[in-house]
This record gives sequence, structure tokens and C-alpha cells, in this order.
Amino acid sequence: MGLLSHVCHGACCAKTPFDLAPYQAYLNQIRTLIALFSENSSVGDEIRKGTLYLSRPTSKNKQDEGKLRVVYLPPYSLDILVQGDYLIHHDREQDEVNYVSLDSTPLGFLLKPDISFFQNATVIHAESRHNVSSITLAPQDNPDVGTVTFVFEENPMILRQWTVTQPNGIRITVTLHDVRVNCPIPIAAFQLENQ
Repeated sequence: MGLLSHVCHGACCAKTPFDLAPYQAYLNQIRTLIALFSENSSVGDEIRKGTLYLSRPTSKNKQDEGKLRVVYLPPYSLDILVQGDYLIHHDREQDEVNYVSLDSTPLGFLLKPDISFFQNATVIHAESRHNVSSITLAPQDNPDVGTVTFVFEENPMILRQWTVTQPNGIRITVTLHDVRVNCPIPIAAFQLENQ
């Protein structure tokens, strides 16, 4: 474990050795995010690349839902899109669409109107060293879907990476590059090609 690290379970997350409030505030001030990304899995050595678009809701109004789209570069022909309560996997080459409940992934946490490390999630682990901090969360409403670890660079603060650990132990890590925050995103960026 690092110099400033802490593993916590349940309510003990209030004892973390560094203040989580700035990281929570940073995520909440993000209205939109555009970034290039690279993605790898703990099984296999392939690295997938593409562009990620994120639009967080500005209110709790059901009409103002969070949006997410992940567009993979060739040779991969996959789009991932969030619409309402569903995570949609669209294979552009096969023209196949699969719907998965957004509740089945801890990444739905990013699309909540008010991100709270203590109301929406349980802090499992928090660590900070060398101007890099990581915070591992499990959704409170569905802890069986796995965890997500957010990695932040500091000075200035930026969301640099997240790792989703699935219940079967498989880890998928997404590293963000050329991150742009709070820039306009056309609505077409959140639509599948055939919509």
C-alpha cells in the first residue's frame, strides 16, 4: 500500500486519510467531457482506441438524462451508447444491437445528476501519492456489479483513467488522453449511425 492509502468497507469510508471532497466536486463540475482513449483488459493484450463523449445531467429531471458514447477505431467496429436506463452495444460491421441494463455496470455512477462518494457509492479504497490519487467505489444500489476505480492526476486535477472490475475479476482499464471538459457536444454524437 502507498504512503497515504486506506482500505475501507461500508460506513468506515469517512476515515479516509485524505479529503475526497475535491475529487467529488471535480466530477460534479464536469457537464461534458470529450477525450481520446485507450482501453485494455486483464485478459488479452489487445489495446483498443477511440473517442469518448460524456454529457452529465444538469438536473434530476427524467428528461435530462446523462449520455455516454464510446466509438472505437478500426479494426474494431463497436459503439457503446447510453440511452435512458440502457447501455447499448452496437456492432457497426454486423449491424447488431444489444441492450444491457445500465445498472449492470458501475460506470452509471458518472451519469448521476449529483455524484456523491458517500450517498451513491461505498468507498472501497482510496490512495494518493506522487500527485496521483485513486478512489475505488462500489455502487450502493447494486454492489454485485463490481467496482470502478477512478484515477486523478493533480495540479491541475484531471480525470485520467478508470478501471472497471467485473464480478468475475476481469478488469477493463480506460485511459483518457487529450481530455476536454465542458465543451459543447452536438446531439448527433449520442446517436447511432442508423438513428
